Amino acid sequence: MSSQIYHAELVFEDVLASALSGDGQRVRPKSLLDLDWEVICNHLSDQCIGADAAALAKELGLLPSRESVERRRAEITELSKIVEIEGSPPLSGIAPITTKVRHAVKGEILNGETLYLIAKTAFTADRVRSFFIGHQDGLPLLFEHVSRMYGTGVLYHEIFHAVDPKGVLLDSASNELRKLRRSVLQLQNSIRQKLDELVRSESLSGILQEGYVTQREGRYVLPVRAGERGNFPGIVHGHSSSGATLFIEPEILITINNNLRIAQMEVKREEHRILSSLSTLVADNAETLELNQDILTYIDLTQASVRFGRSLDGTMPTLVEDPQVDAWILKEARHPVLALRARTEAFEVIPNDIGLPENAKALIISGPNTGGKTVTLKTVGIFALLTRAGLPVPCDDNSTFAYFQHIFTDIGDEQTIEHDLSTFSGHVANIASFLSECGPTSLVLLDELFAGTDPQQGAALGRSLLAQLVDNGSTTFITTHLSGLKGLGFQDLRFAVASVGFNVEKLAPTFLLRPNVPGSSYAFRIAARLGLPKKLIYKAEALISKKAETESETVLQKMEIEYQKLRASRERAVIAADEAQQHERAIAKAKQKILNGTDKKFGGELKRMQREVTGLKTELKWLTKLARKAARSENIAEQLPIIEEVRAKTRKVGKKTQEMLNLRRKNTASGRIELDRSQLSPRLRVWIEPFQQTGEIISVPKSGKIPVQLGNIRATFAVEDIYEANQKTKQKQTKSKQITIEHGEEKNASETLDLRGERVEDALEQLRAHLEHAIVEEISTLLVIHGHGTGALKRAIRDFVKQQPSIASWRTGQRGEGGDGVTVLSIT
Repeated sequence: MSSQIYHAELVFEDVLASALSGDGQRVRPKSLLDLDWEVICNHLSDQCIGADAAALAKELGLLPSRESVERRRAEITELSKIVEIEGSPPLSGIAPITTKVRHAVKGEILNGETLYLIAKTAFTADRVRSFFIGHQDGLPLLFEHVSRMYGTGVLYHEIFHAVDPKGVLLDSASNELRKLRRSVLQLQNSIRQKLDELVRSESLSGILQEGYVTQREGRYVLPVRAGERGNFPGIVHGHSSSGATLFIEPEILITINNNLRIAQMEVKREEHRILSSLSTLVADNAETLELNQDILTYIDLTQASVRFGRSLDGTMPTLVEDPQVDAWILKEARHPVLALRARTEAFEVIPNDIGLPENAKALIISGPNTGGKTVTLKTVGIFALLTRAGLPVPCDDNSTFAYFQHIFTDIGDEQTIEHDLSTFSGHVANIASFLSECGPTSLVLLDELFAGTDPQQGAALGRSLLAQLVDNGSTTFITTHLSGLKGLGFQDLRFAVASVGFNVEKLAPTFLLRPNVPGSSYAFRIAARLGLPKKLIYKAEALISKKAETESETVLQKMEIEYQKLRASRERAVIAADEAQQHERAIAKAKQKILNGTDKKFGGELKRMQREVTGLKTELKWLTKLARKAARSENIAEQLPIIEEVRAKTRKVGKKTQEMLNLRRKNTASGRIELDRSQLSPRLRVWIEPFQQTGEIISVPKSGKIPVQLGNIRATFAVEDIYEANQKTKQKQTKSKQITIEHGEEKNASETLDLRGERVEDALEQLRAHLEHAIVEEISTLLVIHGHGTGALKRAIRDFVKQQPSIASWRTGQRGEGGDGVTVLSIT
């Protein structure tokens, strides 16, 4: 069943019910725990706006079917596209109202604050509904849910008319309430007036304790000295803690105070009537309010899923039809939990390509400790969970993956004192508990398989277990140090091998996953690096069987070294080919410039040089093809001569191109480079020869003169009057510029480039040209000055250099070089 026809209400129920079921029948709680599912749920919860969606996300389970998953993935994808262009649905104002609505249905009278929250949420539902009506063409799947919502304008208008945001009933709630409150106010004013007169009366100056008015039991009273009780007629409503003061309601106010209490009770009765009426209105709309609330929660969770995906740079890999037949690969995959931590902590998550080749059902991952084997295992597992929840995963968008109905894990230490189990026994008991359930739709993740027992027996058990798992059709990933399992991929096509990288020279893991290469554990080397005495290590090496473990580890270590050489050679071949392509573009540009020359004195020489460069260019194209072919070869000896020939030919072409440009400059009257119409573009800065100053091109018509802005003047010029901007100026600045760098050295003109004050487009063009020149001249270091400013130029330059294969590395300037206002490039 396609996700496009899977019914909206079914996926709606699947998502809202997932937190209740936890999908426990298909994914065990231990698997969720092993794969850090709680961390994912907590982060997703933080992206929600409403409390209901946040609670659902915090306990999010998995969807029960592939159809539901595909529908959910499509919904999140379509909302992501709209959010990027139009912004998010207006969800602010959602409150958890379902329980409160059900109280109203039972006949309870809701207070003003609760009524206002219900009205605000109902109003938000109408706003969200309007948003989706306006975007239903771009959100057809989600609109199917929203189309079931009903407007509740009468309800929230009634409540807003009667209740303020703090939950207090307004005078406008009813005419009777307004009238009663006015009567109360008039009585209170009358009482205060009479009390003020008594306080100011000279006849009471010795009787009253203080000159103020207060209330006791809701009635207005005056503070009277205890000894003057007989001189002040009235009703005593209390006394001070010392007993020196009595609070007496004056006799003359008893009747009016009684009238006030009656009026206040009538106000309370009217307020109760209004709250009761509004609560009945809520009860009458309960079904609509609850449905709208569920849909708001669904939309809120969907929007949180979009935000979750963006926080991880996540994508939705294409799901293969049948993991039993179809190969899949996750490209540039990153562990989601590590990727989330890396957003706030200073470390880099190494992306890897993880997958299974066609016909393989199990991947055996080996390599040193702390090298990333378990992280790789968990990455596959948590990707499977995220996929089952319909959520994005952090990998390249051209990845493919499989849908797994069951996910079983054996990760971590299973040792328990309570059940008297050793580590080995704990792992065996755990595997035995799910082995019978493993089938064609299962993903099985086994970390350090049978590591806690005799290596030979552990390897034998491992082979037997893996054979049963692949016979059952289960997709299986394992990590191991057991040599008896590392070579299984070379004996049975149903198994593939991979290893995590290890830098032999630095004795440090690279965290890179390498397919088709088993890995050494490097136990002796790591132990030595960590301080274990060499004598002890030599003795341990001598104890190992020369024909078994030692030979196996030696072969694996040699493979490691050869793999690193091959990888480095391939990288050099690709860089050389990319450099050749860059110079091809530079040659084409130079050729066009030269063809625009009209001076007959050097025209013949230019044509001769042009023919020479054309021949070199043809050779270079042929060599580039060989270099790319060599890059795919496993034979290192075949690659290196071709790579060096490409690099030499590239330098030669570059020098000839530079000679032509120099000849063109020398023979142009102004010493500048002429431009033809194809090189012109709006906003390009150029030199105008008749005016002897720079200007900016306004537009480029198909024919005729070119309009140029010169300061406040707009004029038109023939193409023959337009040259490259600031050529002489740049040369003069560069020649005179001497920049001190660390250790007291200086950079000469060809090793520095000052781009301060330039527009981003112009600066990048100048940097590109300077890099080509630096490659030709074999300059190894280039210091680029961009300053601080708004930071836009600095960011653009650093983004640019990251993409250049000719730049081996870059860094910010040190204190003596200009600090963060400078970027220092190392050129290969």
